[in-house]
Amino acid sequence: MRPAGRPLPAFLRAVAGLAATLLMTGCARTGVAEPITAEGRRVEDLYVVVYYIAVAVFLGVVGAMLYAVVKYRKRPGDEELPPQNHGNTTAEVIWTVLPLIIVLTLFGMSYATLRVIDEEKPLDELAAVVNVRGVQWGWEFDYGNDKVVAGGVSDDEAPTLVLPVGEDVRLVMTSDNVIHAFHVPNFLFKRDIVPGRQNQFDIRVDIPGTYRGQCAEFCGTEHARMTFQVKAVSRAEFDTFISELSSDSCQGDESAPSAELAIKSENNQIRFVDVQSNEQERCLKAPVDTPVKLTYTNEGGPQHNVAVVAGSASNPKETYLGLPDAQLIDSGDITYDVPALPAGKYTFFCQVHPIMSGTYLVQ
Repeated sequence: MRPAGRPLPAFLRAVAGLAATLLMTGCARTGVAEPITAEGRRVEDLYVVVYYIAVAVFLGVVGAMLYAVVKYRKRPGDEELPPQNHGNTTAEVIWTVLPLIIVLTLFGMSYATLRVIDEEKPLDELAAVVNVRGVQWGWEFDYGNDKVVAGGVSDDEAPTLVLPVGEDVRLVMTSDNVIHAFHVPNFLFKRDIVPGRQNQFDIRVDIPGTYRGQCAEFCGTEHARMTFQVKAVSRAEFDTFISELSSDSCQGDESAPSAELAIKSENNQIRFVDVQSNEQERCLKAPVDTPVKLTYTNEGGPQHNVAVVAGSASNPKETYLGLPDAQLIDSGDITYDVPALPAGKYTFFCQVHPIMSGTYLVQ
């Protein structure tokens, strides 16, 4: 038996450390969230390749170190230096070419994976376009036609983003204030939400269920509580959810229709606000069968305009005001002529940033 307190030989300690390291990395690998999307599975495939390449490099480097330590260690009676070799062409070629091959392989696989994630489907192939807005501190999920789910840290429950299983959905993301990040661990990637800029990606959830999400970019004192859920349901359940979601943004608005309307966007913001109150504007009221003068003010930042259509921003049925007549401006005022329209609900929105939308009510 080994006497108490006698340390293990250096070689055995190194082997024990190597085994512990491999065990811990194996546990870390199994801790990765299960991918629930086709895009997530591509990311997982990339993770696996990177993991095994890293393990191979680690074993090669540590193995070479241990081999050198054991083979060339000083033994009793060794009083002179061994022969000294200056340069080895074969070794230098190997440690130059092999890392280059590894880097180029990972670059190629990363590029291919990013192309899959960033690929956008034609609009007519999408089941829905959801505008995601991050605020301090909460989330707003806008399905168009003023069907909105919103929630923040003051609410009892985190807001839920409902998506249909097995169908492509586009998420269009903007921020009103600071940088946020839309992160669902089961997607295996995240996307930053930057003020004054619109980011978007297409996603298809293949496994029904409820998955947690969160802001993954420190955005202020309540950042840790800025959470949400993603609920993947059947198409029938999704249609029921949409039909039951309140859509009348003009409900409770007692303002009278006017033939002279005004709207603005604040500096570097991607939303329309009321000219007087600076509150987000979701309802414009116009009189029946009367041409309307619509004045839009851009206080600076990205180019915007105001379009008026039948249908939604993501699926307009007929355009009554739009490019080129509804010119884009990056600052200043512009007045648009909206034609006389029969009574009904229409949609107004920015054609560059469709998340900027609301109800154009003619009554």
